[in-house]
Amino acid sequence: MFVIGPREVLTLLAADGPTEWLSGVRWPLHRVLVELSKAAAANGSSLPYATISTRPDPEVATAVLGADAALVGLAESGVLMLTGEGLTTRWSVVTDQLVEARRDLMRLGPCDADLVYRAGRRWAALAATSLKNWRTASLSCGSTVPFTTPNRRQVMLSGR
Repeated sequence: MFVIGPREVLTLLAADGPTEWLSGVRWPLHRVLVELSKAAAANGSSLPYATISTRPDPEVATAVLGADAALVGLAESGVLMLTGEGLTTRWSVVTDQLVEARRDLMRLGPCDADLVYRAGRRWAALAATSLKNWRTASLSCGSTVPFTTPNRRQVMLSGR
C-alpha cells in the first residue's frame, strides 16, 4: 500500500487544485484522494494513487494515510502558507511554487493526466463549496431582518 506524500498532493494542486481552503476542513482532500484511488485502480493506471492506504476516521469518514502530513510538508517547503487566524485560518497556495509540478503533469500519459486533472478540479470545487458554506453560515447566525413583522389584524374584505 502507498502512503501519500507532499509530491502527490502538490500534483493535485498543480492540476487545477484549490488556491485556498479552510485549514480545519480536511474532508475534501481525503474524499478526492479516495475517489482518485478508485478511478486509477479501475482504469489500470500506473499512478501511485491506485494503491493508497486508508483508515476509518470520525472526522473525514475515510482518511488517507499521509495526506495531512503532506500538507504540513508543503507548508514547510513554501508551497502552502496559513493565512487568517482562529476558525478562519486558511491554507493558501503560493502559485509560483507550482511551476515544476505543472511541468511534471505534462509528462503523464493522457489517461493518467485526465484522472489527475479531474481530481484536482473536484478538490477545488469541494474546497470552494466548504469555504462558501463557512462564510454563509457565519452571516446567517443572527437575524438578517432588522425588525420583526408586526402582528396586525387583517381587514375583512366584503364578499368573502
